[in-house]
Amino acid sequence: VDAYGDISPDRPKRLPMLTTQDTTDEDDNSVQENQDNVSLRRRYELDVPVYIEMMNRTNRTKQRVYAVRTKERNVTETSEERKGEVAMKLRTGHSLASVLTIGLNDIGNKSELPASDLTFQASDHVELDDDSDTSSSESESDDESQSSIRISGPNHFDEQLLSEPDNANAKVEHNEQQVELTPGAQVVSVDPSPESLPSFEVLAPDIQLEPYPTFDTTKRKRGNKHAAVLGKVAKTLKSSTVVTGKHVIKHSKYIGKGTVNAGRAAGRKLPTSVVHSKPPKKHEPKGRVNRKKSDYHAKALVKAMKGFDGPAGSGQVLTPDQMCRKVSHLLTEISSLALPSERTTEAISALVNTNSQSDVEFLRGGSAELGVVPLETINVEFDCEFVVARNIWEGRWREEVCALYTRGGHLSFYAPLTKKPSLVVSFDEIISVRECNPDTKANPLPGLHILAIDTAWRCHYFAFLEATALESFSSKLKNSLYLTKDQAQQNKAREWETFQLSLESALTGTIGPKWASVSTGRKSHQKKQRRVLNGRRLSFDLKPVSDSTGGEVTSVQSCIATYAENLLKMALAFSPDTLDATESSFIEFLDEASRLRSLPLHKIDFTSREALCIFVNLYHCLLQHSLLIAVDGLPDKRSATQFKRRSCYEIGDDVFSLSELESLVIRGKTRRPSRISLPFVAPPKKSMAYIIYALDATDYRINFVLNNGDTHYPTQVPVLTEQTMDDQIDAACQNFLLYQVEIDTQKSTVVLPKVCDVYKNDFGNGDVIVCLSQCLRYLDVGDQLSIAELLENGTVSVKFRSPSDQFHTHLTSFDSSYVFSPYDTAT
Repeated sequence: VDAYGDISPDRPKRLPMLTTQDTTDEDDNSVQENQDNVSLRRRYELDVPVYIEMMNRTNRTKQRVYAVRTKERNVTETSEERKGEVAMKLRTGHSLASVLTIGLNDIGNKSELPASDLTFQASDHVELDDDSDTSSSESESDDESQSSIRISGPNHFDEQLLSEPDNANAKVEHNEQQVELTPGAQVVSVDPSPESLPSFEVLAPDIQLEPYPTFDTTKRKRGNKHAAVLGKVAKTLKSSTVVTGKHVIKHSKYIGKGTVNAGRAAGRKLPTSVVHSKPPKKHEPKGRVNRKKSDYHAKALVKAMKGFDGPAGSGQVLTPDQMCRKVSHLLTEISSLALPSERTTEAISALVNTNSQSDVEFLRGGSAELGVVPLETINVEFDCEFVVARNIWEGRWREEVCALYTRGGHLSFYAPLTKKPSLVVSFDEIISVRECNPDTKANPLPGLHILAIDTAWRCHYFAFLEATALESFSSKLKNSLYLTKDQAQQNKAREWETFQLSLESALTGTIGPKWASVSTGRKSHQKKQRRVLNGRRLSFDLKPVSDSTGGEVTSVQSCIATYAENLLKMALAFSPDTLDATESSFIEFLDEASRLRSLPLHKIDFTSREALCIFVNLYHCLLQHSLLIAVDGLPDKRSATQFKRRSCYEIGDDVFSLSELESLVIRGKTRRPSRISLPFVAPPKKSMAYIIYALDATDYRINFVLNNGDTHYPTQVPVLTEQTMDDQIDAACQNFLLYQVEIDTQKSTVVLPKVCDVYKNDFGNGDVIVCLSQCLRYLDVGDQLSIAELLENGTVSVKFRSPSDQFHTHLTSFDSSYVFSPYDTAT
């Protein structure tokens, strides 16, 4: 295993060694052996809460790394001070693929791999991307000229990384073939010649480099690079295009008119290394950027997890987040094995106790290291810049440059290798600046320091490497907010308004989607992104709905039911006339809705009556929330489909729209509708996986309780509770049918609501007479007698209302203090 924890069979083999003194003392050897055994017996809990997009300083490219959260457990008495310690390690997909492959053999989900696939090879550099111009052999020659490599992780300061080692604690004395180190260090023999391998100076006392003596450490010889280029040209002589380093050779029938002569391209010297002070132009802004044809690390993970389905869900999350969930789920299973194999234990120990190059580089440097050329020049006298990790959404972070413009009155965030800001936050939008201290269990980035900037529609989270950097940024931002409090920034606001976060961007995401787009029409290209209405704050910054690890299932479900009731009551208290997005009460409601992300769906019994109350209340809450915001205005006949399919809540680890909650969850096991016409909206065909959340409710009365939002329905909706659910449903049915049923005795006609036509199969297999008789008990005495007389004569004609194309502006709470009884209206 190399110094960075890279267990890759495709990397040049380097063996990290400590220059130490040979000894023959048997007592010292036995003590060292016991310490190694204790280290191997340590167990760790692993998971991957988030993935991070960061800048690879060596290759000058962006790469995706996974934040592996590690927690030590079952620690021996000799190291009780480390009990419960939580740390974070950054690993690429290719690095984790080797650990997953070995762990899957223990779980039994994969067959034994060939010996070549299980050979660990050491490397002291990060894995190269497919489009990198630096060859592995040239990297080896550069690394061998380096005399010392110092290791530091996210929990260490830059001063430690850059400062010289303390000679008082570690004395190195070259004496022929022996070197003396501090007591307790591992003792191995070394080659004193200058050409020997470099030594590793470990800064953190808890990080050890564990050599694996059984691994193959022979170097793979590579041929001459120029010969390789010539061979590539010869093999593709008949191709239309040949790529040779930075040059493109185009085939043409006119030999003398090729773009680059093959001989000149092959003989031209290729770059041997990446110069950090002057990176290649094609990797920087304003230059041509190489686009990778395939994701090298994603391919390695897909190959390692082949046949593994991962956690259950609707399947609407896109590949990057889905891959992160699978990796997290699998690492948790591997680390929780009762009797893991020795190879699995060694692989996990190497992952936990070593640092990768991503750990060393993450959040260090400035705009030059990230290849950022700010659109607006940073004035060092008034402005400043910081390297931060900005939260994009739950589960995704990105390394960016944050520029604070005091005179400009805004914050600008630049992604790596860009010249335009990906986000601009005006000082006028900022409500508060606060430091987040999440619980250790919920913190997605342990070891980093998180700052939150609150705005009306979104809380922006930024992670800093050091607490001093967070304090410096926070104090400068607060001073800037105070100085520019009474100054007008209208001119600058016009200049930067195109980059500011709009309401649509706050709901759909600023950088790409997290969830799959939904169909909003009959044609395949009519797709749009979901609007997640409860994404203001992240789950680690809020109190969870319930403790998913403690208590019985029934008690957790009761907590969820109470939470859903209170959330609906809060939502029904607002109206568009009095709504202010900056009001503390509305912001409190948005924060409460954000807690739905921590709701444990697996703790809900979907066959219970209480589950019906939970999801009916959540459906009405989402409907009220969507009507209040009305990004595109109130829905009409043309936009009703888009309105109900795009308005969503993130609940647990999944996302639910209005149409999915209504048709696939609440009506999941009822009869299929006869025909759906607007304003009723069916869910998309790709959402049929939501049937796994279907409730057992098959009562026809659910058709009168679910409010569709159009003007044919009353504005009042009930807040269901399990104790009085039956009485509340009966009262809601009466409130709905009293104004929807029309009787014309002269024409012997009865007009029923449109919902009875769409879902008539729920009323006696589609028999309209049965449907009429079931509606009869909720009418007043006069209407009951009139309909009974028509039924006796046998000349009744049942019709249905025409659909409505107008919607209410908001909903209100239904006073269900009156308990309906059919005997009150009929004798």
